[in-house]
Amino acid sequence: DFTNPEARKWWLEKRLYLIRDIGIDGFKIDGGECILDEGLVFHNGKSEEEMRNQYPNEFVGGYWDFVKQQLGGEGVLFSRAGYKGAQNFPLHWAGDDASTFKAFREAINAGLSSGISGIPFWGWDFGGFSGEIPTAELYLRSAQMSVFCPIMQYHSESMEKQIYDRTPWNVAERTNSPYVMDIFKRYVDLRMNILPYIYQQAVVSSRTGIPMMRAMFLEYPHDKDCITLMGQYMFG
Repeated sequence: DFTNPEARKWWLEKRLYLIRDIGIDGFKIDGGECILDEGLVFHNGKSEEEMRNQYPNEFVGGYWDFVKQQLGGEGVLFSRAGYKGAQNFPLHWAGDDASTFKAFREAINAGLSSGISGIPFWGWDFGGFSGEIPTAELYLRSAQMSVFCPIMQYHSESMEKQIYDRTPWNVAERTNSPYVMDIFKRYVDLRMNILPYIYQQAVVSSRTGIPMMRAMFLEYPHDKDCITLMGQYMFG
């Protein structure tokens, strides 16, 4: 119960060794939105229905306060859940996407929606996270898009089972598409070369609130056609 200061303190003290002994700079906060029963009453007196949206902020916010305290503001989080005010606990990703072009389109919309909702530091599991391994085309197209995204990452439903592994070499092997490696490397190199620009635009976003992934109507507010353009955006 992260609304209980004593419970929060007890839980986070168990993570002290990760920072002090191992030297990590942050946490990937998976889940965080899960209230696993009905009829609960939290320490703050609210029911699970009242806390449904707020609980992720309590959970992730607890970690954020902990990281700031231990690392003097130099740490980072990577979370999949949040409510209004979640931009105070960067960064976020879209959750467990399926390996389909439909999910790819939805991820772009999610990134643009996050940006105009005040959450600029956003990413997703390009190529998808769950289900069958992505096709070579889906993997490469989504990797290309993710180069021009605040956060670029791939992730897999089960890293132990190689059949689901979303590493580029496994996708190349499983889809019998060796060209995946060459094209993937080309775009990873591009990503690394534009990191100074990405960092610069991250500073702009943090100071102004203007997202890094900018829906077209943000750049061209007087162009009515831009309101319905959901498949393209400006990056920085």
